[in-house]
Amino acid sequence: PQTQRRSFVCITGQLSRLELDNKIATVLEPLRSIGLDPDIALIIDDSISYTTNDQRIDADYHPRYETFTRAVQDLRNYGYNVVTDEPYHQVPNPIVAPDYVSNLHRRGSFDEIKHMERATNNVRM
Repeated sequence: PQTQRRSFVCITGQLSRLELDNKIATVLEPLRSIGLDPDIALIIDDSISYTTNDQRIDADYHPRYETFTRAVQDLRNYGYNVVTDEPYHQVPNPIVAPDYVSNLHRRGSFDEIKHMERATNNVRM
C-alpha cells in the first residue's frame, strides 16, 4: 500500500506583513506538485508590527489579512492542513545575544543603537 508523502512548512512573521499568495505559489504548490502534501504551522503575531527599516515601508501597502483566523481559513480553502489555531504573541523584551548585535554592527551601516533595535526585532519571533 502506498502511503501519502507529507512535508512540514513553518511560516513565521507578523500578520500585517503576511503574503500567503507568494508562499502558496513559491513554496506550497511546488511541494504539492512533487507529491509532498504540506502540513503548515503559522507562527504569526497578530498584534504590534515591529520594523527596523522604516525607509522600506511602502505607504500604499495595505495588509491582506485583518485576522489570523482569516489567514488560516484561506489556506484551508486551498486544501492545506494548518496545524495552528491561535496566533503567536511576540515577546516584548527578548534576550538578545551581545555577539549578535556586535556582528550586525561590524557588517552594517547603522549606529549601535539602531543595530540593537534591529537585533531585538529579529529575535522577537
